[in-house]
Amino acid sequence: MNMILTDISFLTFYQVLGWAVVIIAIAIVTQIPALRKKMGWSKDKKDNDDLSQSNSKAIVTEALKNLNCTVAWEKDETDLIGKYDYQSGHFRLRIKSESAYIQVSYLFFFETAVEHIALVRSLCNQCNLNAGGLRMVYTINAEQGVTDVHLIVGLMLSERQATKALQHAMAEIFSWQNTFIKHFGEEVKDNEKSPLMDVESDHALYRRELYLLREQEILHQMGQEDWRQDVERPMTLGRLLHTLLEPNSISPACLTLEARDGVTEIDKSQSMDYDLANALIADGHFVRDEATLRLAFYETRRPEHRRHLLIDARREGVVSHSLYYRLTVTLIPLSLGKTVEAASIEHRPEVWSVLVAYDLTAPEQRLSEFRYMWKEALEKEKQGYGDDLTDEQRLISECMDPQTGYNLYRGRMLFSQKRYLEALQYLENAFVVLHRQYHKMKPSAREKFFSVCYFTGFCYSELHLYKQAHYYLEMTLPLRRVTYTEEYINTLVNSRDFRAIDVIDNLLIEMQNAQAAVDDEEEAQGHVMGFINFLKRRKAYVYIEFERYDEAEKLLRKMLDEPENSDFAISELAYIQKLRDRNTPS
Repeated sequence: MNMILTDISFLTFYQVLGWAVVIIAIAIVTQIPALRKKMGWSKDKKDNDDLSQSNSKAIVTEALKNLNCTVAWEKDETDLIGKYDYQSGHFRLRIKSESAYIQVSYLFFFETAVEHIALVRSLCNQCNLNAGGLRMVYTINAEQGVTDVHLIVGLMLSERQATKALQHAMAEIFSWQNTFIKHFGEEVKDNEKSPLMDVESDHALYRRELYLLREQEILHQMGQEDWRQDVERPMTLGRLLHTLLEPNSISPACLTLEARDGVTEIDKSQSMDYDLANALIADGHFVRDEATLRLAFYETRRPEHRRHLLIDARREGVVSHSLYYRLTVTLIPLSLGKTVEAASIEHRPEVWSVLVAYDLTAPEQRLSEFRYMWKEALEKEKQGYGDDLTDEQRLISECMDPQTGYNLYRGRMLFSQKRYLEALQYLENAFVVLHRQYHKMKPSAREKFFSVCYFTGFCYSELHLYKQAHYYLEMTLPLRRVTYTEEYINTLVNSRDFRAIDVIDNLLIEMQNAQAAVDDEEEAQGHVMGFINFLKRRKAYVYIEFERYDEAEKLLRKMLDEPENSDFAISELAYIQKLRDRNTPS
């Protein structure tokens, strides 16, 4: 009996225990959703909304508010773009509509000349290997000839850790910015000895060359055009006048320098050798912000008239190893009289403006750089690696005369920097030598000769000295190269040459025939169409210059339906209307 009671008690105990376990389990399961919600583990619809674009925006806005930052939001199609400043840095946010990630960008934190692109690429790659989630990228600005560097990171933020995560990410960005700038400064001197030694940098210079061509293809404007060139020292008065005027016909009478500290008269016999940099610079530093040079002179062809030339010199700033100042040159027109008619050249005012670079680097350094490039080019040619040459090396590779090679190299480098007046000194010296050797040249060497003709003509065209430009560019026409031909057309059009329309019409017929022959080649078709569009724009420009408004309007209205030409057509049609309104009696 006792045994039976014990067994029953034992059974009852385990039954009760079992039911207790079941009840506890049910209670736990019942409370799990609340627990998950409390701990931030919820996967219900509401929490899915926490990863939506609107909630990501709210989270990052609140986090930036905690960091004393105000963010301005705008829409970019379906994406949200935010802009804010943090510790003097300009940041940008992007939140995509279907992504939980927030992209933080620190753009344009560093800029350098395109010549240093190989170094920039190398440093970006090194940083990306060690920077975790950060990514360093670069872009090329063909118009300015510079390379820009940017930092980007992707973040997934929650309410609890958003502020700390953002703060940490931006601290990392500043750290890598400092690291990049430090290493760039340490390595740039070594890399200066081998500039532009890869395909991408050559392509960047080609893009820049195309940009300069398009820059000459200007729209009509009511006001005077803004004309700028870059030049480097030494810039003597004689050298300046050699390019802008006819120095052999000038007989100086008096040259004075006027500044706040007084007026200085310069010896007449030394006036043509006067270094214009001395008006503002001494011992490698600016000593004045502005000064005026006044030159009185006689022309041997018109000795009865005393002419006057004003040169306004103004400080522009210091960049890298160069001091920049601007020269504005004004040739005062002669007054009307018995020997000076209204249509005469002497009665027409002439104004030029050039930006001059006073280079602080030693000439020996530039010569050393050239010798390195020249020897490497010759070595590559000997070993059969001619395809690996840069544009500069290819230009100098067949020059056995080192002085001519240096003139080619230096002239091309200055051309790529828009320092046209200084480039002419080197390019024309090279032209004189190569011109004499033309009939002895191999075909590859003749190609380099025509490159010199193109660069020289381009420089003169930028200086608005179209007669000289036409002389050099006309030599390049047999090559039938698009860039050479476009510059030749620009020179004809911008100088209002009566032959421009006939030349353009003949080229249009030729190109339209060529277009029909390459219908199946998409890339070739694109090049042909680009050239045809260029010719149409130039033709419309010439019509307007020659006041053939009806013909211009007819052509421009057809161009309205062409994507590549529509903006140009709208602008020029508006310009024609302004001209007609101006000429209509009120």
